[in-house]
Amino acid sequence: MVDTITRGGVSLQNALNDADAARRLAALDVSQRLRLQRMVSDRARGGVPIQYVLGEWPFADLTLTVRPPVLIPRPETEQWTRWIIDRYRIAAESDSVATTTTRSNPKPKSSQPPPPLCVVDLCTGSGAIALALAHHIPNSIVLGVDISSDAIALANHNKARVLQQPIKNVHFAQCDLFDSTALTALTRSTFNANAGPHLIVSNPPYITRAAYRALPVAVRRFEDSRALIGADSTTAPLPGMKHYEAVIGWARSVLQPHPFTSPTAGAGGGDGVMPQLVLEGSGTKPHERALTRVLQRIGYSSPASTIVSFDDYFGRARWTACFAASTK
Repeated sequence: MVDTITRGGVSLQNALNDADAARRLAALDVSQRLRLQRMVSDRARGGVPIQYVLGEWPFADLTLTVRPPVLIPRPETEQWTRWIIDRYRIAAESDSVATTTTRSNPKPKSSQPPPPLCVVDLCTGSGAIALALAHHIPNSIVLGVDISSDAIALANHNKARVLQQPIKNVHFAQCDLFDSTALTALTRSTFNANAGPHLIVSNPPYITRAAYRALPVAVRRFEDSRALIGADSTTAPLPGMKHYEAVIGWARSVLQPHPFTSPTAGAGGGDGVMPQLVLEGSGTKPHERALTRVLQRIGYSSPASTIVSFDDYFGRARWTACFAASTK
């Protein structure tokens, strides 16, 4: 309804031209109308993103609080988060079938459930990815990390909000991505005897300073530039890729195998194999190629690893995944 009203102006009276909006306005009391008027004013005059005006936004079946300056979760990020969840479900279902005793398989492969999937979400922001993975993969331990105290405060707020009952499989902590020693210590203390991490995901800063200046005013005004602008590196093929180098280099030093990341997972591979590393990109082919080159240079190359890029809903190369063996 906020968008309906702002299209007609900042006055609530303008919304009466829309019959449906008029009916909903009539049901509001005075305090609700005043709050709505403030929201409309923010949206129409201040250019505040609609997500911040509403104060919440859906992500992977969860409703999350959103507020400046923490980045608003994007639909393309939700897409690859759901992709990870779907691959885990396929692997788990295939593993369940493989362990069932049948006439053709009198001895099940294993009677033990797989160990928890230990996941690190670097640059977690609002906690959207970490919370979605923890929610949809109960047999997981998820650690969300961000350098921003605002982000960690919001992620913990969302953890308390979206979970109907307290659970122990998601944690948030403030840490500098470039401090690999502190990051490793934090990871070990979180996962304890469960080893890991088995999967590292990240939507790091990657926008160049030049591209940042061309972003919509609302983005530059309200969202934290530290979560958007990538640092430059003399060893990367494109500007703004230093955060990727840090993520990839750290992943190479700490990733551990898991039954579902094995090339034999999911009844022989394919969609049932979990990736070990998932990175969101800018959605352009040059950026995708540059990210692949960084991955290969740091050690993710054949035959030990396979790098696969995936398109988002709009046909743009949005995320890149690294697998332990050749699969898609």
